[in-house]
Amino acid sequence: MENHLLRLYVCVSNKKAIIMEPINNKNQQADPDKWIDKQDVLLKMNISSRTLFNWRKNNILPFTKLGGKIYYRESDLKAMLEMHASRPRLAKGQSNNNKKDN
Repeated sequence: MENHLLRLYVCVSNKKAIIMEPINNKNQQADPDKWIDKQDVLLKMNISSRTLFNWRKNNILPFTKLGGKIYYRESDLKAMLEMHASRPRLAKGQSNNNKKDN
C-alpha cells in the first residue's frame, strides 16, 4: 500500500510541475530554437492534423523527423505566421511610400 501511495505522490508531483512550468516561466521569452512536437503545434495553433500535414507537404513549415516523430522549431512557426500575415490593403490611388514631396 505504501509503495502505491508513493508512486501516486510522485505521479501527481510530476504532473503539477508540468502544469506549473508555463506559469512559473511566464515572464521569460520563448526559446526561438526550441523544438516542439506535432501535438504541441496542433494545440498552440488550434489547427487540424491535416492542415499541419498540408503545410509540411507544401513546404510552408520546415520540420525535422526523428525516430518517426515530427518536430518543428518555434522560430519557424513565428516566421511562417509573420510571412503569411495579412496586410491592410491600400485604397485605389494610394501609394506605398510615406514620403512627402518637398
